[in-house]
Amino acid sequence: MYRVMVVDDEAEVRDALVDELSGEFEVEAYESAAQALHRLDERHFDALVSDVRMPTTSGLTLLQRAVQVDPDLVRIFLTGYSDEEVRDAALELGAFKLRKPWGDELALLLHHALAQREQWTRLRAELDDWTHMGEVDDPRVGEEEIVERVASTLRRHRAVASVSYRRHRGDPDRWRVACSPVDDARGAVDVYLLGAFVLEVLRGREYDAHAERFVDSIVRRAGEVVQLRALTTEVRDRTRELDRVRDELMQRERFAVLGAISMGVVHDVRSPLSVLVTNHEDLESMLRESGVLDAEFREMWEENGTAIETIRRILTSMERVAVRPNDSEVVDVDQCLSLTARLMRHRVYHAAATLELPPPTGLRAHATTGELCQIAINLIANALDHSPRGGRVMLELSRDAETVFVRVRDEGPGIGDQDPSGLFEPFRTTSSGGLGIGLTVARSMARRHGGDLVVLPQSSPGACFELRLRIVEEES
Repeated sequence: MYRVMVVDDEAEVRDALVDELSGEFEVEAYESAAQALHRLDERHFDALVSDVRMPTTSGLTLLQRAVQVDPDLVRIFLTGYSDEEVRDAALELGAFKLRKPWGDELALLLHHALAQREQWTRLRAELDDWTHMGEVDDPRVGEEEIVERVASTLRRHRAVASVSYRRHRGDPDRWRVACSPVDDARGAVDVYLLGAFVLEVLRGREYDAHAERFVDSIVRRAGEVVQLRALTTEVRDRTRELDRVRDELMQRERFAVLGAISMGVVHDVRSPLSVLVTNHEDLESMLRESGVLDAEFREMWEENGTAIETIRRILTSMERVAVRPNDSEVVDVDQCLSLTARLMRHRVYHAAATLELPPPTGLRAHATTGELCQIAINLIANALDHSPRGGRVMLELSRDAETVFVRVRDEGPGIGDQDPSGLFEPFRTTSSGGLGIGLTVARSMARRHGGDLVVLPQSSPGACFELRLRIVEEES
C-alpha cells in the first residue's frame, strides 16, 4: 500500500483528507511544514499532499525541501487560490496543482501520479543499467546503439506516441536542438541532438509537463553518456600516446647506458688487442725465420689474423652504437656468413651442434662487414644457447625486389608466450651469463643501415630471427 503524507494547518481539512484517502492509502497527517520535514527524514513516503498557504513555513517551501529529501516523491498542491506563483512553482517542482474543494479528483490524481512514477522508476532503472560506466567504456557499444536504446526506452512511455532518429550534420556540442515542440503534420514533436544523431519524439495525448521532464532527463542522461564515451576514447588515445612516448624515452635512456657501456668496453679491449696485433706480426716474422710456417700453420695464422681484424671491426661497431653514424658499405653477404661460420666453429663444436649454411647466392647488401658478422654471431650464439645439444642451427638466405633476408632458425623451445618486441629490450636475457644486449645491439646495427631485425611468428618448434638489409643490385 502506498504511503501518503497530508499537511494542512486546518484540522477539519486534515481530517477530511485522512477520511477520504485512508481506504486506499496509508495516510499520516501533520499540521505544520516543520513536523512534516522531520517525519520525511525518518520514514519513506510515496506522496505528499500539502496546502499552499500555511503559517510560519508555506507549502511551497515544504515542497522545495521535500524534493531535496526524495526527488521521486509525488507532490500535490492544494490551494483555494488561483495565482501565477503557485502555478509556476508547481511546474518548476514537478508537482500537481489541485483546487479546493477537490472532490474525487484527489484520489484519482494520486493513483495516476503514482502509476506514472512507477513507470518512470522502471525506465530510469533500465537507463541506469545500460549507461553503466563499464558498458560505456566498451568500444563495441557504438553511438548509434546508445541512441537506439534511448529510443527504445522512450517508446515504452505511454505519453510518447513514437520516437525516430537519423544522422545529422549539425553542431555536435548541443545536446538539444529545440527546447519547445515543433508542430508538423503528425502533431507536436520534440527534437533532440545526441552526438551524430537527431532524435524526434512525437508527443501523445497524455503528454504533459511531467512527461516532458522525464523525456528531457532521459535524453540529457544519454547525451552525458555520449560525451563521456567520447572523452573516454580521447583519454584512452592520449594514454596510449603517453605510453608510447614514455617507452621511447626509456629506450633512449637504455641506449644511452648501452652507449656508455660500449665505449667503456671498447676502451678496455683496445689495449690488449693492440698487444695481440703486435705479437701476431712479430710471431709471423719469427716463424718465417725459423722455417716452421708451413701450409697448416699458415691457415691457422690467417684465421687468427681474420679473427683479430673482426674483433677490431666489432669494436668500431660498438663505438657506432654510441654515436650512430650512417656509413654503410656494400658487403658480400655470402662471404660474411662464411666468415661468421669459421669464427663460430669452436662454439658450434662444443655445443655438439650442426651449423647449416645456405648455398651461395651472390647477394650484396648495404652494411659493413664487421657489423654484419657481429649480427650473425649474435643470432647464431643465441640459437645455440636455446638449442638442444646435438641440434641444428640453420641459416637461410633469400631476397625480394628491395631486401635481402637472412634467417637464423634453431630447434629449441621457441619464444612461447613472450612478447616478441620485448626480446629486443636491453638487459633482458634468458641465457645464464648473458647481459641481454646482443639482440638490442644487433637490431640497432641493422636499422642504422636501413634494415631491421625481427622475430618471425612461431610455426614450428624453435625460433626464427630474420635480418633484413637493403639489397644492392648487380651493375649491368
